[in-house]
Formats: sequence, structure tokens, C-alpha cells
Amino acid sequence: MAELRTEMKLFFRYAFNTALAAGFVTAMVLLLPGIFGIRPYVVYSGSMEPGIPTGAVVFSREEDFSPKEGDIITFRVNDTVVTHRVIENRNGICTTKGDANKTADPVSVEQSQIIGRVVFCLPYLGYVIHFNTTGIEFVMTSLFVVMFMNQWEEAKDHRPALVGLGCSVVCLLLFGSSYFIIPAMVSIIACFELQRRPEMKKEAEKS
Repeated sequence: MAELRTEMKLFFRYAFNTALAAGFVTAMVLLLPGIFGIRPYVVYSGSMEPGIPTGAVVFSREEDFSPKEGDIITFRVNDTVVTHRVIENRNGICTTKGDANKTADPVSVEQSQIIGRVVFCLPYLGYVIHFNTTGIEFVMTSLFVVMFMNQWEEAKDHRPALVGLGCSVVCLLLFGSSYFIIPAMVSIIACFELQRRPEMKKEAEKS
């Protein structure tokens, strides 16, 4: 019975670590461009095929610019986010069209609707990480809370948890809610490395 419990514990720990690693890599791919003002959006239709297939994730740079003919832009139409190509720009009013569509979009796009210019896209990534971009912050926050509570309950030394919390709060104040996650991770790792150096030095002297 004890062996079964040990095996189950190892299995769930392995599954958790695998899910954590997958979540971390996904977060890096999706959030790292955010430092440079680039946000990901999933493409749900085939209107831009074959260049941008259904299920692709487009990364659009959020900036104030005047689109030129041929630019692929991401813009809002009511509550929907659309990525199409600009075929004409008259005094800031753009006519757009999907590459796979036979006709232009029926409604013109004003400057206030434009989110940004598409920088690059990753085909089919949207099928793997079918997500709402506004939910990434919630997922990462939940993951941080679970890890924080787990470390606090299991470890006698609460310094790592407090360091993680402190770094996250400082980066949140410095970089804002949209871009603080990556700097927080880097600062936490740096703090842990600085904390480990004296301990490693003592162990080396003993040996």
C-alpha cells in the first residue's frame, strides 16, 4: 500500500511538473513579445488563407500608425477582432479584405479601430492553445498562487515564497499588469541565484 502511494505521488508530481513546463513554454511564446508591445490573437476563420491559415496565432504590434496598402492589420469590429489586409487608405479610413475573399469588407476601418500591424504568425498554434488572450493573465496568476501556497505549506523556510511575492509586486508596479510576468520571472531567478552562491561557497569549502 505504501509503495502504491509513493508511485501515485511520483506520478502526480511528474504530471504537475510536465504541465508546469508546458505552461511555462506556452507563456513564454505568448507573453515574451508583449515586452515589445506585440500581442497574440487567434485566427478563427480562413479569410486570410493560405498565408494565415485557420487556427494560426498572429502577433500584432500595438502602435499608432497609418496603414499602407498591402499591410496586414488587426482591428476591432464591435466585439470581434479581425485580421485582414489593407487594400486602400483614404485619409485614415481603410478598406480591408481577406486574401481568400472575393470582395472587400463591407465596412471601412477607422483609425480608432486599429489594434496594430501583424508582425508574424505561427500556423496552427491556436489549435494547441485555444485561448482567449485576456485569460492568460488569469491562468498565470492562478499558477503563481498555487505554487506560492504549496511552497508556503511544505517548506520551513518561507524566504523563497516571500522573494517571489516581492519581485512580482515590484515588477507589477514598474512594468504594469500586461508586461510584468517575464521581468518578475527573471528577477526571481536572479534573486535565487544570488541567495544560493554563499551556500554553494560554504559547501565547496567544507568539501
